[in-house]
Amino acid sequence: MNHDGAHAAGGDGVGQGKGGVVIPFRVAAQQGQLQGANGSLQGIASLIGPVIFASIFAYAIGTGSAWQVPGASFLLAGLMLTAAAVLAWRVTQPR
Repeated sequence: MNHDGAHAAGGDGVGQGKGGVVIPFRVAAQQGQLQGANGSLQGIASLIGPVIFASIFAYAIGTGSAWQVPGASFLLAGLMLTAAAVLAWRVTQPR
């Protein structure tokens, strides 16, 4: 069994964190529906993510770009993760 940093961090890749552990405790009755929806969203993200981030990278290093920022796609990913963390925190706060 492999015990490298990716597994210790909570998943086999980016975006596959501890959600599988938390989800069953929150809505045990609809676990199958929730896992199906989660799988569908991951599939959609797997289709559109590379197109979006490759396009941003191509624009950022292109000659028509105002700034030469090869890491622009990583900056966008960081902003998206920050927004997701804020959203997750707000949704899980007691009312």
